[in-house]
Amino acid sequence: MLEVKVQEVKDLKQFFKHVGGPQPLEDDLDIRRKEADGEEHCFQTFRHRIYLISVYTSVHLNPVATSSVLNLAKPILFFKLLYQILSAGGTPRGATCFYVAFTEAFLAKCSFLAALIADMPFLRLDRATPFELEPEETAVLKSTFDQLLAEYQGSKRGRLGLISTYLQLYLLQIRRIYERHHCGTPSPANAGTPNDLAIAGEFKRLLDAFFKAPDTGTNRSVAFYADKLALHPNYLNAAVKRATGKTAHELLHEHLIALAKMLLSQTRLTVKEITYRLSFREPAHFANFFKRHTATTPRQFRQLADTRA
Repeated sequence: MLEVKVQEVKDLKQFFKHVGGPQPLEDDLDIRRKEADGEEHCFQTFRHRIYLISVYTSVHLNPVATSSVLNLAKPILFFKLLYQILSAGGTPRGATCFYVAFTEAFLAKCSFLAALIADMPFLRLDRATPFELEPEETAVLKSTFDQLLAEYQGSKRGRLGLISTYLQLYLLQIRRIYERHHCGTPSPANAGTPNDLAIAGEFKRLLDAFFKAPDTGTNRSVAFYADKLALHPNYLNAAVKRATGKTAHELLHEHLIALAKMLLSQTRLTVKEITYRLSFREPAHFANFFKRHTATTPRQFRQLADTRA
């Protein structure tokens, strides 16, 4: 199997230097409004270790013609997560937005935030899908963001404590909005025992962890995860199904498809590179798997995503 070598960027100053953005005030936290400049920033594909939550309100259609601006019908909430792969084609260019970016080092200073992050569904790789905001939702987020920005740019006593508190509020508001937009997912009739719920939770955590890590070549099988949990694969399947209404096998496939869609729509990695990133042996195997679950090929999905960008 070919191994895809991707540079890793670990802090915000490295990140913004890499993408050609303005330098943050701090290595591990940046809060900023960004106005469209119409410039195209080219950079090599890389993996980063930051959380970045952005609200986009307009995007330049043509980076050269600064007057060619798409005023979005509705603002879009956009996420970048730890270990996500980013390329020049993976983010809106010349965008007007406001964003909050932070690293694991920042979370280490605020233990209650670190615990909160683990409970945020939109900060999982398989669920970090951009979505449109209603006007009242945008107003709520903008109000809290303005308070965050004022504290970030200030130097008053208790600055870090207030930033952490406002960021906690911001994340909770986003979770409420996210759940409102994703409330169509039904809960299983039988939620399972506490043990089933614990097993399902640990299984989902391992899914995230092993797909963030470099390719292992084996992390696409239920047996792989069952071994990590010291369980028989059949027992893992049954426990997860009782807790979630779906088997471990089904959740694993859903996770793979979600990651594949993210890589196809938010990066410029080739289909071949994505194939090996997701531990498929051959591009044909990946294409067949993707089409079986989405009724479209990876290339067709990318073309459709590009037309909507």
